[in-house]
Amino acid sequence: MDYAIVSGADFLQFKPGVDIQKMHELFDWANNGKRGLILFIDEADALLRDRKILNDQGVALVNSFLARTNASSDKFMLILATNYPNNLDSAVLSRISKKLEIPLPGQAERIRLFERYFKEHIENTQDNVKLIIDTPFTHERIATIAQKIEGFSGREIEQLLAEIRIESIIANNNHVSYQLVDRITQDKAEQHRKEQEWLKQQN
Repeated sequence: MDYAIVSGADFLQFKPGVDIQKMHELFDWANNGKRGLILFIDEADALLRDRKILNDQGVALVNSFLARTNASSDKFMLILATNYPNNLDSAVLSRISKKLEIPLPGQAERIRLFERYFKEHIENTQDNVKLIIDTPFTHERIATIAQKIEGFSGREIEQLLAEIRIESIIANNNHVSYQLVDRITQDKAEQHRKEQEWLKQQN
C-alpha cells in the first residue's frame, strides 16, 4: 500500500478556483492507485474549518472535500491530523469513522525528545559545522528544560533545538552553553504561551 502526506495549509497558497482544482486532482490520484493508498492530511484544521466562520472561498473548498468523501472508498484510507479538532467542520467530523486522541508529550517523553534532537541538531550533525558544547547537559539540566516546555509537541521540541543550533552558530561563535539553551527555551516557552492564549481567543 502506498501513502501520501499533505498539509492542509498547502491549499491556502492557491488562488480561488485553483485550490478546488488541486483538491479534485488529489482525490482523483488517490482513487486511481493500483495498490491502495493511505492519504494523510496534516494540519487538517487549516483546510477544513467550520464553514460558519469561513469566507466564500473557504466554504467552497470544504464543500469540495465533502463531495469527494461522501461515500466510503476501497481505493484509499483518509487520515486527518489536527491539534484543534473542535475547529473542524461538523460535516467533516462525520466523515471520520474512528477518532484517536494522541496527547502531547509528558515530562518523560519531552526529556527523551530533547535528548534525541540534541544529538541530531547539536552533537551529530550532517554538515561541516561542528558545535562546541561548553557545559555538560546532565539529566537534571535536561529535566529542568523539559519542565519549561510543557505543552510542546514533538515538532515544537525539534524546532527548539534547530533554533538553538542556528543561534549558536550565528551569535555564539559555534559554542553551545546551558545558559544559551536556557535563554532560548524560556523565550520559546513564552512565545508558545502567547500563541495558545491567542488561539483560545479565536475559538
